[in-house]
Amino acid sequence: GAITIILYCKKKKSDLLDILDIVVLGLIIGQAIGRWGNFFNGEAHGPITSLSYLKSLFLPKFIIDGMFINGEYYIPTFLYESLWCLLGFIIMYLLKDKKYIKTGYLVGFYFIWYGFMRFFIESLRTDSLMFFSIKVAKLVSILMVILGIIIIFRRKKNV
Repeated sequence: GAITIILYCKKKKSDLLDILDIVVLGLIIGQAIGRWGNFFNGEAHGPITSLSYLKSLFLPKFIIDGMFINGEYYIPTFLYESLWCLLGFIIMYLLKDKKYIKTGYLVGFYFIWYGFMRFFIESLRTDSLMFFSIKVAKLVSILMVILGIIIIFRRKKNV
């Protein structure tokens, strides 16, 4: 997707950050919705937990029941990520038309917001892709946060 957007912007002589500021709104709400697929597939969950812990979160019964996988209850990391993405979408949507929001700020915010959350969620996940002893998603998360900071500071400097 990113390669297609870059090629499109080059062909149409469009500002990449303008387009990405639009795309990230759809991307983050899509991620909020898409994490529910992990729930329905019984994947991308956290470690084993207790029924009492899940009940202490005041989760609906269907989520608690869905977190009962192979005879054990699991932490619903899909839900944490979904809610974090939903909150990020709301913040970005409210900020998008503000005068002080410059081109590229939304995409920078997205990289920081999503990267920060994903780094911590990945600490809980039990089915992570590993590169030697390092979780790949944690590396990508760190890179996302750094890229987001670079984008925002470069845009601030250039404005």
